[in-house]
Amino acid sequence: MWTPSSDWKISFNSYNSFTDDGNPTYNRRDAPDPFKVNLQREGFNNLSTNTQALKINYNSDALRVTSITARRFTTQDNVVPGDTGIQVIDNISSTLWTQELRLQSPDTADRFQWLLGAYYESRDFIVDDAQTEFFGFGTFRRTGNDNRQTYAVFGQVDYKAIAPLTLFAGLRYESSTAYSDSTYESVNANGSLTPLRPAFQDEKVSSDELIPRFGLKYEFNPNLMAYATIAKGYRPGGLNYRANSAAELRFGEEKTWSYEVGLKSTWLDNRLLANLSVFYNDVNNYQVLQFDESGFFGQINNVDLKATGVEFELNAKPTKGLDLIASIGYVDSRYKNYLNIDTGINLSDNRVPLAPQFTYNLAVQYRSSGGIFARAELRGYGITYFDDNNQIKQDPYAVVNARIGYESGKYGIYLYANNLFDTRYITSGFLFPPPIQTVGFGDPVTYGVQIRGSL
Repeated sequence: MWTPSSDWKISFNSYNSFTDDGNPTYNRRDAPDPFKVNLQREGFNNLSTNTQALKINYNSDALRVTSITARRFTTQDNVVPGDTGIQVIDNISSTLWTQELRLQSPDTADRFQWLLGAYYESRDFIVDDAQTEFFGFGTFRRTGNDNRQTYAVFGQVDYKAIAPLTLFAGLRYESSTAYSDSTYESVNANGSLTPLRPAFQDEKVSSDELIPRFGLKYEFNPNLMAYATIAKGYRPGGLNYRANSAAELRFGEEKTWSYEVGLKSTWLDNRLLANLSVFYNDVNNYQVLQFDESGFFGQINNVDLKATGVEFELNAKPTKGLDLIASIGYVDSRYKNYLNIDTGINLSDNRVPLAPQFTYNLAVQYRSSGGIFARAELRGYGITYFDDNNQIKQDPYAVVNARIGYESGKYGIYLYANNLFDTRYITSGFLFPPPIQTVGFGDPVTYGVQIRGSL
């Protein structure tokens, strides 16, 4: 970070990582031991990521200016072995460039605040060679080169109509264009390739949208505030490099209207915090990854869904250094109209995968003036489905985590135990090959030592 003057602040951040991981943690749902597999080939997953971000801030009595330039590059190689086949993913890479510029009212603005901005994004996604090998059937190969250019301008105003009431409204215009080249081929015994569909070259799809957001907040007193928001969400249409035909190549724009009301409060001289929110999301043309009758995903289908939920959180500080934390959430998310065009199965009113009906968290944390730190938490999850057919599910479960350590200034050492009671649960799942349920299991009980330090 560099501050050439009191008005300027310039910072640069970089993050670099490389993960050399072993075989992906998938197994049959009915495996006698979920953490033991019998494979003919060892799998691996190598993931390399590096990011850079340059942020420039200028603050004056008249306005604030912020510029953020960021880049992220990721490359991945992996082999996923299985009982019936081996999928080899060779050199998938992604490069993302973004530039955002914001002009906004100064920190001293009170009754009227404003913001104007512009955004640019360029994303390249390259699949150099993705192969799937089926024992006795052959090897199939895909390549893809996808690029997306996105431009946006946005603005928001906040106006305090009367002392307790603030109204706000925002509008964003976004334009996006996606380009794609892709192939799908079988690999012959001599290494030659046979096309399984015509190669897609210079395919293009464009979309644009106006995205509004508005709402209000009302402060009953310094410790109690109510709010309400209505906002539109948007994901542009695109091109699917895994398409098996021209009819499967394009998928449409996803649009969401979100409604939320809530209360935020503090009590007992800020020693007790309590928040409550209720929301409803109406999603049109949700972009869902669709699996066919053989268990493979290929098409991206557009379907409608709705989600209704409530969240409540409580944070208490009964004495110095002691925190009691509790939260609970409920969400009912269902497809409104979903016909799987590969299988012909009507999935309307099914629950949306990967959205637990209930979540809750209870935690006790203590940090003494002498440096002793201790924390215990209970995390719970309701029924969770992992496929659109709602055949693969995880019944309600809970895990307990604990941590104890010593902290001194910028340093700390800790002993921890995750999933203390060795609860068995799944974190992902799919039918492959149907009707076999192949799932990923959550980590068993894990003990460790952590040492941290900062400059």
